[in-house]
Amino acid sequence: MRPLDALVLTSLAHGAEVALLVGGISAIVLVLKSILDFTRTGPEMAEEVLAHYRLYLAYSLGRLVLFAFLITAALAFVGILGYVIGLVLADAPYDAGAAVVLGIIAVFLLVARQFARTLLLSPGVIAASSLYSMTHFYPLWHLLTPGRLRALDRASVALAALWLVAGATMLARADAWVGLGALASIAAVYVVMVRWATRKPDPEAAPVRRRAHSSPNIVLIGSDTLRADRLFGAGYRRELTPNLARLAKRGTQFTDCYVPCARTAPSLITMLTGTWPHRHGVRDTFVTPEQTRLHVPTLPQILNQAGYRSGIVGDWAASDAEKFNFGFDHRDLPPDQWNIKFLLRQGPNCSPRTPSARRSCPKSIISAASL
Repeated sequence: MRPLDALVLTSLAHGAEVALLVGGISAIVLVLKSILDFTRTGPEMAEEVLAHYRLYLAYSLGRLVLFAFLITAALAFVGILGYVIGLVLADAPYDAGAAVVLGIIAVFLLVARQFARTLLLSPGVIAASSLYSMTHFYPLWHLLTPGRLRALDRASVALAALWLVAGATMLARADAWVGLGALASIAAVYVVMVRWATRKPDPEAAPVRRRAHSSPNIVLIGSDTLRADRLFGAGYRRELTPNLARLAKRGTQFTDCYVPCARTAPSLITMLTGTWPHRHGVRDTFVTPEQTRLHVPTLPQILNQAGYRSGIVGDWAASDAEKFNFGFDHRDLPPDQWNIKFLLRQGPNCSPRTPSARRSCPKSIISAASL
């Protein structure tokens, strides 16, 4: 075996051990945080969870630890791979300390990139983990744009590709084909993993129903916890929502609207059925399986009888719509996330170490309910 082949294979083997070490440390830290941050959303909640979901609690914690370990180890090994290529280019010996440092740096950079994307495109995902106080993210928020994120991704991919090509060229010139094959195989595995994780298949086109007379399209836009007095076109001076303002000018604007029950699920059902909570039977966000089977006509069902084809698309805030049989022809919604088993699998959300922090913890989220 040629010297460079031996260097690559030995360094990758030791680097894998380092990546597993980094993954193990991160998993242990997350477990400790889950234990320290375990709290309750109301009186006796912790006792209720332990009494009825003890085994599921253990499963949730084990699942959290396993995925934290595997994901962090995979991210750390990206830095190890770059380090091994650097050893080939510099003809330097393997150093475990440098490998650990570069593995940790890789984890930090990759997590920071994903955090920036989430903060820009789906900030609600991290709002609960931030005690619903996002002000400390505003400086970064103002810097983020889709174009800048794409530019960052392209520059990162280009640099990584150049680094890999440089290392592969050096190995090829030295006839170190075993080492070259190992690096290329690992890089290919990562490419496949990224492509699989970021795939976005196009939805199937809905068939067109031809009607004798032309009927208007109906678009209903719902926004959870959006302040009406901050909408441009509803009396607010700043043009924060120009598209909604243009839409409002083309339709009918209702300025006095009230909810019959200040909860997401009952309000959603009332809006789509035109009935009061005591009629449709849902008065809380947490419902029984029997309550999800509505016994009143819904707007999608009525529109379907009139020849319409309906669909609903939503993010995390729209998960309540996944519980009920509204009758939409097409649904693109996350699964029901307001159930105890789902919340138990989320890991630490709040750190209520002070009275003010405890008051800030969302009442509907079980904080750090992984243990």
